[in-house]
Amino acid sequence: MSAARASAKVPGKPLLPGPIISDLVAPPVPVSFPRLLLQVVGARGLSAARLMQSVGMTEADLERPEGLVYASEYVALIAQAVALTEDPCLGCEMGLNMPPTMHGFLGYALLSASTLGEALELGVKYTRLASRFVDVQVEYVADGAVLTLRELLPLGSVHQFGIESTMAGWFHTAEQLVGAVGLRGPGSLAELRFAWPRPAAFDRYEQRLPDSRFGCAAHQIFVPRRELQRPLALAHPLAARQARAHCDTELAQLLSSEGSFITTVAEALTLSATGYPGMDQIAARLHLSTRTLMRRLDALGVSFRQLMDERRRLDAQALLGDPHLPIEAIAARLGYANPANFTRAFRRWTGEAPSQFRMRVTAARIAGHPKKLTTSSWR
Repeated sequence: MSAARASAKVPGKPLLPGPIISDLVAPPVPVSFPRLLLQVVGARGLSAARLMQSVGMTEADLERPEGLVYASEYVALIAQAVALTEDPCLGCEMGLNMPPTMHGFLGYALLSASTLGEALELGVKYTRLASRFVDVQVEYVADGAVLTLRELLPLGSVHQFGIESTMAGWFHTAEQLVGAVGLRGPGSLAELRFAWPRPAAFDRYEQRLPDSRFGCAAHQIFVPRRELQRPLALAHPLAARQARAHCDTELAQLLSSEGSFITTVAEALTLSATGYPGMDQIAARLHLSTRTLMRRLDALGVSFRQLMDERRRLDAQALLGDPHLPIEAIAARLGYANPANFTRAFRRWTGEAPSQFRMRVTAARIAGHPKKLTTSSWR
């Protein structure tokens, strides 16, 4: 998949309304992720084939030679899976079923590391090989390491799934690396920190995860220092070097691809308290001249304006999900001095006014599902 993804028309939409990530700005996803999601849903007694059909996917989509699916396909599958299982915390189940080997050579690099701390550093260094939507950074403090998760692109209705699956996946991998000793139970100081209030659905996963706190300043995983020093049973220096060499090659290929440059520019267009960075700022951040940035995007068939519009659309839909935020304030935050101009732009992007979109999202949230289907019809 290359820059052609920008114009790809992916059939099917999830039944849940909300921002659907754009294939113009989001990278494709390894097929191992939707396959695992289908297994998770199937374990709940629901039909994986029916789930794929509901978002316009077929088994052939999971057999593409490049081993990738479009980001919009995967996000649509997630939204539908969360709705049909009626489990807002389905991301936890996804993460708790991720084996290290799911990530190819990165998984083998983790398994052959000498300590849990070394494996953690490798996971951070090569995080793009395992996660397309969430970035992970590490900070070492006096009593351990703090992993902070950051959404690379607004995931809207599947934001919770993206964060939970990443956090639970990291924890599950760490537990598999250290073996039966585990990171839970009495005496363990490992901790998950979520920025949102505790969901009632989390009760289902509480005993399978370490101590978890909610309403925190950021989404984080804390690993105590003594756990970082724990040796791994499958440590093998030669195998570790070989696996890392493969990871270096994979990461270089990923970052040098056409689509990766588009994604890098789109991710840099982060909305802050002062608005969006300009083209000159983005070019400087990427160590390019403004002219070179424009020329490279033009060669890929996209413009800076297109990427800016996509980011504004995604951010607008995410902000409209907060019913307490006035539309006028959203317009101003997105850089529109006149709310009417924002309304026109939003209608051009989505075919409906911001107020209509908000009403649909709110109605769906209250109803739980806009087109409610009996669970039995999906078995």
